[in-house]
Amino acid sequence: MELIFLKPAGNLLAMMNISLWGAFILALPYVAWEVWRFVIPGLFQHERRLMPILLAVTVLCFSAGACMAYFIIIPYALHFFLTFGADMAVPQIEIKEYISFVLRMILVFGVIFELPVISFILARLGLITPKLLRKIRAYAIFVIALLSALITPQDPLTMVMAMVPLIILYEVSIFVAWVGKRRREPDNEDEETAPETG
Repeated sequence: MELIFLKPAGNLLAMMNISLWGAFILALPYVAWEVWRFVIPGLFQHERRLMPILLAVTVLCFSAGACMAYFIIIPYALHFFLTFGADMAVPQIEIKEYISFVLRMILVFGVIFELPVISFILARLGLITPKLLRKIRAYAIFVIALLSALITPQDPLTMVMAMVPLIILYEVSIFVAWVGKRRREPDNEDEETAPETG
């Protein structure tokens, strides 16, 4: 695959775009640390013990989503698009569009992989429960299918490749919400003793 640029400054702007986003991603751990130092005086002792773990898990989840997009989803999607109808036209991809496509996929999957972290926080705040997540599972799968169709190239296999990890993440989120609820209400025995997933 050969990339092209259509404006005199196209290459320069593409490199600047990559540099800016790369700097943003590399700076995230430091920014998170500074936010942590700002927030820590207002937290209880048990919250202070929990926050570093939560920040680390947040970074790991984002990294996992970004890696999945970069190493699995993007290569397959590009292969599909570049080979589909190749006998009718020769593909020429403008470098700006290519970088925009790659960055969008990485960011979207990175954010989506934060679902378990979000579930844990909402469960700790008492806004969701494992029972609620199990009750709306069918609707959630429908939304996941719709979201997968919107964020991926419009071919069925790529959509399924996006759906499967998202459904797994939803099931993980049920368990994570159960853990968050148990930590919030350690003496509450009226909920189920363990979450049901799958």
